[in-house]
Amino acid sequence: MHAYTYSAHPVGCAVAWPNPDIIEGEDFPGQAPKRAVTFSTDCRPLSVTTPTSANPRAGADAGRRIVEDRGTKQEFAADEKVGARVQQAMQQHGLFSPGAR
Repeated sequence: MHAYTYSAHPVGCAVAWPNPDIIEGEDFPGQAPKRAVTFSTDCRPLSVTTPTSANPRAGADAGRRIVEDRGTKQEFAADEKVGARVQQAMQQHGLFSPGAR
């Protein structure tokens, strides 16, 4: 059996065990309002300069769907790894992202 996320596999449990301490130690809840404002403010210009689809949302949990063509909502090809590149850029600017596809 592999280390599936929701299988109660010991590897997944071992990796998850320290998360509450990290979340509290890094004060993620306390940082959320400031990071939400930063993310929302910094992403606003992206609506003009990058092809994003409608329905962006921002707050403590923010999301934006990045597409190759805004009109058709055509997504980028998987081999371009746009999600991973965006995630790396976010981390370089101090923003947290749980993952990208």
